Amino acid sequence: LLAAARKLNAPELSALATQMRVDPFAKIKKLIQGLIERLLKEAAEEATQKGFCDTEMGKARSTRDSSVNKVDETASAIKQGEAQRKKLEMKIERLGDELSDLRDDLKNQTDTRQLEKEDNEATLSSAEEGKVAVKQAIKILKEHYAGMKTKARVADGGNAVLLQGSPVDAAAGAAGGKNGSYGGAQKRAGGIIDMLEVIKSDFERAMKQTSSAESEAHADFVDFSKATKSAIADKDTAKRNAEHDFAEATAELEENIENLRQHQTLVDVALQQLDKLRPACIDTGMTHEERKARRDEEIAALKNALTMLGGGL
Repeated sequence: LLAAARKLNAPELSALATQMRVDPFAKIKKLIQGLIERLLKEAAEEATQKGFCDTEMGKARSTRDSSVNKVDETASAIKQGEAQRKKLEMKIERLGDELSDLRDDLKNQTDTRQLEKEDNEATLSSAEEGKVAVKQAIKILKEHYAGMKTKARVADGGNAVLLQGSPVDAAAGAAGGKNGSYGGAQKRAGGIIDMLEVIKSDFERAMKQTSSAESEAHADFVDFSKATKSAIADKDTAKRNAEHDFAEATAELEENIENLRQHQTLVDVALQQLDKLRPACIDTGMTHEERKARRDEEIAALKNALTMLGGGL
């Protein structure tokens, strides 16, 4: 027993070996039996402790490992979500700028078209008024000189009678009397009327050109307006869809941030639990197998001693 105490460095066995030299066998047997029972009880308790440690350490490690994986996955999802949200934010801003430019361009072109239309209408109105005035002037002049021509014919008929009896009047007429003056007036009237006809043609040409230009400008504006409004509708729809996606991305990002906080909390709790279990389950100086082997040797030594004393189990 003393040799076993020295080998195992067991104070209890050493003390018992010392007592065996001086105490009666009956008392020694009782002591040996008590030590064996205590060691067996320790073994049972340690087995229970080991089961507890294995269970609790396993649960803490499992929680730690799964939570660490979830932290990594969630952190990656947050990074992707932030990038996606930034991309959508830039898209919304770009579409907003493009919509603003399109609406400004449409307004400016609409205002310009309205001014152009008003100018063309004023030009047409002015040309129409000028044309009507010139036509009226031509009519008046034609009627006036037509009347003069009729009067001249009547006058010429009367003069013919007089000239037959008056050689002097005939000489006066040849020198540029009334018939000569009428001929010059007719020539001047024809020149004025021709000039007025040219002016009337200018008005008509201006009206035709202005009407053509107005029709073309109107058609071009209709095409531009239709294309611009279609582009505005498309971009407005794209912008609303991007805003919807941005709202969803923001909600998902906020949810992932909260999930990350929870997963990290679980990691921290698991690490704290492992630290709490470490003194009783890990930092014991010896492994469970080493303690069990040593205890088994102690029990075997005690049983051997008890057998030698005649009280074997």
